[in-house]
Amino acid sequence: MTKKSGNSCVEIFEELSMAFGVTGFEDDIHAIVKKRLGDICDFEFDRLNSIICRHKNARPAGKKPVVGIFTHIDEVGFMVRGITPNGFIKFITLGGWTMQTLPSHSVVIRNTDGGYVRGIIGMKPPHMMADDERSRAPKIESLYIDIGASSYDEVIGKYKIDLGCPAVPLSDFGELNGSGLYFGKAFDNRAGVCAMTLIMRMTQKLNERIDVVGIGSSLEESGLRGARTSAVAVRPDVAIVIDTPPADDTPNNETAYPAQGKIGCGPQIRLYDPTMIANHRLVDFVRKTAADKKIKAQCAVRSSGGTDAGSVHLANSGVPTIVLGIPTRYIHSHTGVLNIADIEGAANLSVEMIRKLTPEKIASF
Repeated sequence: MTKKSGNSCVEIFEELSMAFGVTGFEDDIHAIVKKRLGDICDFEFDRLNSIICRHKNARPAGKKPVVGIFTHIDEVGFMVRGITPNGFIKFITLGGWTMQTLPSHSVVIRNTDGGYVRGIIGMKPPHMMADDERSRAPKIESLYIDIGASSYDEVIGKYKIDLGCPAVPLSDFGELNGSGLYFGKAFDNRAGVCAMTLIMRMTQKLNERIDVVGIGSSLEESGLRGARTSAVAVRPDVAIVIDTPPADDTPNNETAYPAQGKIGCGPQIRLYDPTMIANHRLVDFVRKTAADKKIKAQCAVRSSGGTDAGSVHLANSGVPTIVLGIPTRYIHSHTGVLNIADIEGAANLSVEMIRKLTPEKIASF
């Protein structure tokens, strides 16, 4: 997949976006994080494959309060669940997909040899559908991946694809007509991972009273699982979770109240979702920090969805936790769109919060 050596936000983000890392198969993202932070961080892993990044100059655990920067490194994708006699591949989704987004899109399957095989998601053409079928979303059972094979034996023998092989969308990465908006796959949550790498660099020598630990959690798209175990391992005193909420500034999301997730308007401070009610004292601190430093930000109350915060804030005896969202259009599809400035805004707001934190302030949350 794409290899980038530069250190700009866009270059880091592109490398992360283009990498293969479906939920449960995150190892390639480990390698990128280690490459990007290896000169300033040491790394460890929990037993669910989350990566934990600690500054090389940090004191031993327990000597200073810990601020955990939680981002999930997995992406939504697919897994092979069956192979037909004539060489088509049946699959399941990994993470939350809507079936309307799948037909006719390209995917990449990682085979048992570690190679990559391209495929197209197929379905019955409209010419062969009954009238009522055309107006309904297809069911997963009716979809398949076409890799050009003609038999079961060819899929297994030539292409080395078997049950359990993972797959991800095949998408390009680039800037949308010079707008500062970028398109690509896996923006949920490689945008957050990009922000975490920026934060770890900017806080290397920032606050000697606080340890900043970066976490790339596994299996978020499979139920917030990696964050549950990594939070126990890290034992944060405060947590900043960075994720990519769906932007609501598009025509089909118009509501009676102003949009709460406009791209280009800064990180979204999440006050509520069904998995967590944000600590109100921490919320006040974040809002005041954004206002004092003139960092664009927007607040949101979400009636659906969730993030790693749902696991993190329940860890140990409880963790004051805030979610900073990088608004992203068309998440959980083959191609998302976001403003690169919102990644930098989430990183800058996090760093300014860390600058102001003291052990006494943390104890007050």
